[in-house]
Amino acid sequence: MSVPNEDEITVEGGHLPWMIEFRQDYVDGLSVKKRGLDATPMVMRKYDIGPNEVMAFSNYDRRNQAISVFHFHPDFPFDNRREYMEIHSEGYEVAEEALIDMRAAAQHQRTERKRRVKLFSRSIVVTLHTMMLYLLTHPPDAR
Repeated sequence: MSVPNEDEITVEGGHLPWMIEFRQDYVDGLSVKKRGLDATPMVMRKYDIGPNEVMAFSNYDRRNQAISVFHFHPDFPFDNRREYMEIHSEGYEVAEEALIDMRAAAQHQRTERKRRVKLFSRSIVVTLHTMMLYLLTHPPDAR
């Protein structure tokens, strides 16, 4: 028995595509990997997916990227799946929120670094000022 490749599975002499996968890039640099496949009976029962309905799950993948998996009811026409996935922005919101969180964390780190440099600089200035006052008030004995 042969193992099906990523794009198709053999069914009694014919080929039935079972998964669509593509990357959708957005203008602001965010990217979403989208996968569309038939919902399993368990998913259809759990989420009560009816004919021609879709359930999508999204997750953050890596920097500026998310992944969305569309579970199509088996009655949903295969020819309409890619268009449906391209129209809907599932995954984009997840990538956008992750990007906002990463930017906020980076801003917090920059602010913390600036605060620490400022404290260090201040301690050096106070130490130098104290040493100068000491030298002015306690001149060394000249012999």
